Amino acid sequence: MAALGALLTGSSLALAVAQPATAGPNCNVPVPPPRCGGPVEPEPTPPGQVPVLAFDGARQVVYPHNGIHIWGWTADDDAPTTPLTVSISIDGKPAHTMTANQVRTDVAAAYPKYGAAHGFEVVLPASAAGHNVCVTAVSVGGGANKGVCRQMDQIDRFVAERIDYDLSARGWNLALDNYEHVRESNASAVDQSFAISGSTQVNESASWTDSHGFAVSASTTFETGIPVLLNGQIAVTVSATSTFTRNGSTSNTKTLAWSKNINMPPWSRMEADVLIASGSVSVPYWMTGEFTYKSGAKAPGAVGGWFTGVTSRNIQIETRQYYLDGTPVPPPANPAPTIVKVTPTR
Repeated sequence: MAALGALLTGSSLALAVAQPATAGPNCNVPVPPPRCGGPVEPEPTPPGQVPVLAFDGARQVVYPHNGIHIWGWTADDDAPTTPLTVSISIDGKPAHTMTANQVRTDVAAAYPKYGAAHGFEVVLPASAAGHNVCVTAVSVGGGANKGVCRQMDQIDRFVAERIDYDLSARGWNLALDNYEHVRESNASAVDQSFAISGSTQVNESASWTDSHGFAVSASTTFETGIPVLLNGQIAVTVSATSTFTRNGSTSNTKTLAWSKNINMPPWSRMEADVLIASGSVSVPYWMTGEFTYKSGAKAPGAVGGWFTGVTSRNIQIETRQYYLDGTPVPPPANPAPTIVKVTPTR
């Protein structure tokens, strides 16, 4: 028993010596690192997301003013339904800032978590020359902004399908082309009727001008009425037509014949002045049709220009009647309408 006691006592002493006296519980465990006193370090914040940016297009436009049509959509996964701010620059210079909150149902259908209010679309003024356009979507979650650049897609050609004229901005002028003085007499005791008649050759012209740097033509179904001057007012009539010729002039010559019947009482004479004036018209126009771009893309649109032409003739006959003794013939109590018959002959 004494030997066993000595052995146990020795074992206890050996165990006591093997345990460090100053170490805390588990503080020497390398993995995972111990947390022995002091504040607990917070978990690091995950980095913000970079916005999604779809820069759909940047196309040249020319009506009503030269510019660039820019459109696309953007969203941020840090705030999926929040519209983002987009900044647009042209050739490296800030041009426009806007909120991308326009409705894009296609985006909502493809990405339901974003919703529809993420589109941007704007037309910014710019020359017709090529431009580099950049769009930057501003992050809302602390992530980096997203930027995309592309060249403006320039117009290659335009095919017109319809033409309209801005008659509110009309300009017109009458110029005297021809003047004739006619005299007739009735040296009898009965009423007589005389016809004032004549004819002249006139030239009519029409031109459509613009300064666009691409081809403009008319489709095979294109029909163009032209503005004419009628009684001091400009109207577009399909009875007066011309073949569209861009930046050129079409003309045709025709013969105008006119006649007017005059009733002359006995023993009277008549004097008449025949005045023929050309009506020239100058008005802006716009044509709607289809653009084809350098990329091959097609899109509907419009181009503008200026129409000028000599498109009408004004024939005026002024009559004066006297008795042979010089006394003026009194006008009839119920004068008949004055009718001048004008017959164009091509």
